[in-house]
Amino acid sequence: SELLALSLLVLALPLNVEGAPKCNDACVTIGSITDQQASDFINKSLCVAMPYMPGCSIYKNCKNGNIKSDQYCKMIPMLANICSPKYGETMSGMSGCAAYNSACEPTCNCTTTTQDTCTKDMLPALLPTMKAQHSVFKICKSDRAVPAPCSKCVMYDSAATMPSMSYCPQDPLDVLSDLCSPMPFNANCTLWRTMCETNPFLAFYCNRNGTLSSVPSTASSKIADSLHSTVLVLGLAFLYAWRGST
Repeated sequence: SELLALSLLVLALPLNVEGAPKCNDACVTIGSITDQQASDFINKSLCVAMPYMPGCSIYKNCKNGNIKSDQYCKMIPMLANICSPKYGETMSGMSGCAAYNSACEPTCNCTTTTQDTCTKDMLPALLPTMKAQHSVFKICKSDRAVPAPCSKCVMYDSAATMPSMSYCPQDPLDVLSDLCSPMPFNANCTLWRTMCETNPFLAFYCNRNGTLSSVPSTASSKIADSLHSTVLVLGLAFLYAWRGST
């Protein structure tokens, strides 16, 4: 079973070769990539090879209506969520990113599109796969009562040569949202909470089953933490005073 878990973990590792993006044989501009082509790159290549990427989760839930955003559910930004090194996966080494790279990445030696255009309307603060799966691992391994969503993933508590990781074959961002929605202030939900604070329209991930009216802001989080600490200190003081009087 350990070998199986290790094999699954290796499958979950990013395939990108740093500094070696795939390039088209012919140069293109970002404006020449049609919505249908971008959809095919995502749906028939990138998300077939690595369906568990958060960028694929965004694409799937934009298409089925769980995410409603005219700005962020456009095809080119969703392709950029997976291919661009600015946010998300940085999967420029995958063949499905070749056209995007040729339009946007200088290493392809034919960029004619400005970086602002290439990254326009990308989803900010989107968790990449590795961070989403590591957050799932930390939550599922730290709680004595293992939350039900953890059953959707395989936990691999690593050897020294590899990071501890979960492998969630369907959608680690979905699993993390199930775990974090009821406890957004959990230390292992920080990246998820940042994503939700930055993108308030992501109710599908950030407001599961109506458990939250909204994800509290960082300022609200600090106030809540401060109140919690104050109550704890007052409670301890009361306990010591009571014990001293008995």
